[in-house]
Amino acid sequence: MTVTFRPLALGEVLGLDRSIVRDFHPYELRGYRYARWEVLGGKAVALAVEAGGAYAGYLIHGKPDRHGLLRIAYLATEPRFRGQHIGEQALTLLRRRYPHSAIYFEVEDPDFAENDEERRLMERRIGFYERCGFTLLRFRLAAGPWKLCCMASDPRREEKIRRLYQERWSPSVVIG
Repeated sequence: MTVTFRPLALGEVLGLDRSIVRDFHPYELRGYRYARWEVLGGKAVALAVEAGGAYAGYLIHGKPDRHGLLRIAYLATEPRFRGQHIGEQALTLLRRRYPHSAIYFEVEDPDFAENDEERRLMERRIGFYERCGFTLLRFRLAAGPWKLCCMASDPRREEKIRRLYQERWSPSVVIG
């Protein structure tokens, strides 16, 4: 099945909060509100992921910065499309669109899971990204309720990404 992107309409972007709660931990709504603000301000892009012409999920990402770093805020596949390599194809398509950018994003740290089921979900998510060619970076992030790992398409850019989090969030957020 061929995966394509199309820009999300404003109403679709504003309605993603229900999907965010379904696809991520409820505290992700705070991050979504920030991502939505970035999209509305033209600093981020919200895309529908389509498979065979049908809506299969969404991807929100920032625009590449001056260092060639591109941050994914959200990638989610609709439940009926899961297990069909849609997310993998979306990441491949994104990498083709930005061949000179290092793509990075946060994932929940399994060491802070509340139970075994949540830990397995977090580990499965990391495994998915590793199969898609992303590397778990050595530092962690701790900001409010978030205990996060960071992954990137180019681990050689780790120090640049670490500094970016320190500049944008706070030096104390980066651990390790």
